[in-house]
Amino acid sequence: MSAYIAAAQVGAEMLSNSAGKAAYAATYDKQLSIFNASRQVNAIEDQLSTVKQEQVLSVANVQLNQDAAEAQAKVNAAAAGVSGGSVEQVIYETNKDAAFAVGNINAQADADTNALSKQVQSASLGLASAQSTKVDVPNLGAALLGSALQVAAASTEEERSDFMESWSS
Repeated sequence: MSAYIAAAQVGAEMLSNSAGKAAYAATYDKQLSIFNASRQVNAIEDQLSTVKQEQVLSVANVQLNQDAAEAQAKVNAAAAGVSGGSVEQVIYETNKDAAFAVGNINAQADADTNALSKQVQSASLGLASAQSTKVDVPNLGAALLGSALQVAAASTEEERSDFMESWSS
């Protein structure tokens, strides 16, 4: 058997043995961890975006309700023929209620944003950790060289000469 065939057989055996299977499994696990960490970061960022959208919509809704209440107070006062301090008091109350509602919405949105930002940071660290994980892959070149040297050492001078002639042609 030629040294080339023997070295190729050792390389093929190395790829099919448990070291090759372990390297494949470790690489697969690493990629799966990266995928899962990326999905987690994206999901939290989607939640963060939703919180911000809900904040904007809620504040706009409060503003619309406040404008409608103020307009209704003015219409009611005009229909009753009332003007002055009592109308201004109703408008003041609607403005005050709207300001409290907007403050509560903003405070809740800030708390949710802070919590989600910490989760994004944590998930991003998990993603970075998964990406930096090193997978040990068997060195096929070293195994082939080692097997070729073993075959060459075990072969006779005539076999080495035949191999060198077949290699050069």
